[in-house]
Amino acid sequence: MYKGIKSLIIIVLLLSSAQYLQAQYDQYQFSHLDINDGLPHNNVNCFYKDNKGFLWLGTFAGLARYDGYSFKVYKHRSKNKSTISDSDVRTINEGPNQQLWIETRAGLDVYNPDTEEFVHDIKPELEKFGISERNVRMVRKGSKGTFWFVSTVTGLYNYNSKTNKSVHISHHLKVDNTVGASPIIDLAEDKNGNAWMIHADGMLEMLSKNTKRIERRIILANKFYDQESDTYRLFIDRQGLIWVYDISTSTGVVSFDPRANAINHIGKSSSYLKLNSDIVTGIVQDKDDNIWIGTDHGGINVINKKNGTVKYILNDENDSKSLSQNSISSIYYDDQKILWVGTFRKGINFYHPGIIKFNLIKDGKE
Repeated sequence: MYKGIKSLIIIVLLLSSAQYLQAQYDQYQFSHLDINDGLPHNNVNCFYKDNKGFLWLGTFAGLARYDGYSFKVYKHRSKNKSTISDSDVRTINEGPNQQLWIETRAGLDVYNPDTEEFVHDIKPELEKFGISERNVRMVRKGSKGTFWFVSTVTGLYNYNSKTNKSVHISHHLKVDNTVGASPIIDLAEDKNGNAWMIHADGMLEMLSKNTKRIERRIILANKFYDQESDTYRLFIDRQGLIWVYDISTSTGVVSFDPRANAINHIGKSSSYLKLNSDIVTGIVQDKDDNIWIGTDHGGINVINKKNGTVKYILNDENDSKSLSQNSISSIYYDDQKILWVGTFRKGINFYHPGIIKFNLIKDGKE
C-alpha cells in the first residue's frame, strides 16, 4: 500500500542516459522535509521503516509516521494515558508481533499498530515472551524470527517468536565465557547470526549463535576510549566489519575485522582514511557497499571501501539541493535504497542516486 513511500516520490527511470545518472550521483541532490511539511520538530533523532512501508521518525517534540503524503504525529498528552509517555523520542525498534518499542526520555513504550495505543508498563508485555523482569532498556530484531531484549541488570534475553521461548544469557563471575558484567550498551547481529555487543566499559564481545557463549572478546577501552560510556553504537556491514563509535564524544570510529583480527581507528588524524569530524552520530552501508558516516559539523563522510577513498558531503548555501545542515543527528538506509538523514535543526534530507524526486507534491513545488 505505502510500500516504498511511493506517494511521495515520483520516480523517473533514467535508462536512456548512464552519464546523466552518474551526474545525479556525483551531485548528491537531496530533497528536504521539515516543520513546514508537518514534521513535529526539525531535530530528528532516529528513523525506522516498518513492514507496511511507513517511515517512523523520532524527534525532540513527538513521534511521526510518514506515509508519503503527510506526517501523522504522536505526542504525549498528560490527560491521556494511552499516548506516548514523552514527546522526546530517542530510538525506534521493532519487537515481536510487529509492535514498535520506542525509547523516550521517560523510558520504553510499546506501540500497538492495531490499536494505535502506547503501553507504558512493559512488564506484562515482557512476560508474554517469558521474560520476568521490567528492567529491559533495549530491543533489537535478530534473524529468523528472533529478538534480543537487553536488561540493565540481568544480561540479555534471546526470544524466538517461532517457539515462543526465551533464553536468558547472563554474567557468571566464575565462568570465563559468559557475557561481561558491564552493562550492554548496543547489540547487532552479524550475517551468521552471532550477536556482537559493546559494553559500557569499552569491551566488545561476540556471543555465539549456537552455544550462547562468548567466543570473542576485544578490549577497546584504553586504546581508543578512556572512560565508560552509555552512548556507544555498533554497526556491522555486509563484509562483516564491526564499526564502533560513541555518539557523545570526539573519538571517531573504530573498525574491527574479525577474520583478520585487525583493529583500525578512523578519524581526523588518521593516516589513511580521514574523517572531517571526530563526532560520529550514525553509520549505514549502501547497495554499492559504501559506508556513509553521519557526523556533527562534518556533514556525511562516505568511505568507498573498494578504492579506499573518502568523500565529504556538506551543506552549500548556494545549492538548495545540497545537505541542509552539516550537523547530522541520524542516518538510515531503507529497503528501497533511499538514504534518510536527520539533522539537529534542519529537518530531514533524503537521497537516491537513480531517481529524480519531487517532494511536496500537494502544492506543486519541487
